[in-house]
Amino acid sequence: MGPQGNGGSSRLVPLLDDVVKRAEPPLLLLLGAVGFVLLIACANVANLVAVRGQPRAHELSLRAALGAGRAGLVRLALIESLVLSMAGAALGAVLAAGALALLESTAAHSVPRMQSVHMDGMVLAFAAVVAP
Repeated sequence: MGPQGNGGSSRLVPLLDDVVKRAEPPLLLLLGAVGFVLLIACANVANLVAVRGQPRAHELSLRAALGAGRAGLVRLALIESLVLSMAGAALGAVLAAGALALLESTAAHSVPRMQSVHMDGMVLAFAAVVAP
């Protein structure tokens, strides 16, 4: 007899298997695709920053000749990079919200627990901290 005393049986299933079910392969594929796109985006940004720095060498040397100190030049470069990274983070958050809305409208029935997926203040705070 089973634990209930009525001849029934119980089956233990790991929570991960119950939640993810058959959606694990598509989710892993999506994770890999997102990681690959992120890698390409980082390489593109690094390339753009390097290419943008070549013509600025003349500008920075002119600023140094006119009396700008090393700290001022470093501060200028850091502020420009900070503004660019924060603009990128804001654009990324907007795109993520749009992608989430698209995913909710197209795949809400095939992705487990999709109704509990949302962006909140912690996500935006994480993006703001990681961006610079």
